Amino acid sequence: MTTTAGLLVVIGFLVAAVGAVPLAAAAFLLARRIRPFSRALVYASGGVAALALALVGVVATISPAAGVTVAIVATVLGVVLWAVPLTVARWVLVRRGSEPERALRDATVGLPVALLASLPVVFGDFTRYNITFLTGAEALLAWTALALVVLFGPAAVGVAVASVRG
Repeated sequence: MTTTAGLLVVIGFLVAAVGAVPLAAAAFLLARRIRPFSRALVYASGGVAALALALVGVVATISPAAGVTVAIVATVLGVVLWAVPLTVARWVLVRRGSEPERALRDATVGLPVALLASLPVVFGDFTRYNITFLTGAEALLAWTALALVVLFGPAAVGVAVASVRG
């Protein structure tokens, strides 16, 4: 992967991982006033999308091509790192017997935990810059571990939360 593309992937992942915390917090705060939780999560996601759109606008004033790139990366990361893992986690929790709205709440708790837990895989240690610099079997192992944590991490945390809650 080229250095620029790799940097874009790593920075995008970092923003998505850190951004999952205020997304979840906003959804839970909105859920105090807005029912059901899924609607509160949609509103919180809309707020995040508005912030992303503002960022795209700022970047596009500097460079239209960069603005398009940021828009595409933000959309892909939002779907791959937030929407898909939440959908998978909700499905797993419903299959385990949770009510769908409760399952979504538990999955939303798990989303930032899983994404933040995956940051060491992305950034690695002092022997390499980040995951995009890996090659061969080491790269395959790291990307597979990352995909598993991102995809199933919210479900695992959600199952633990549901188990603790009883």
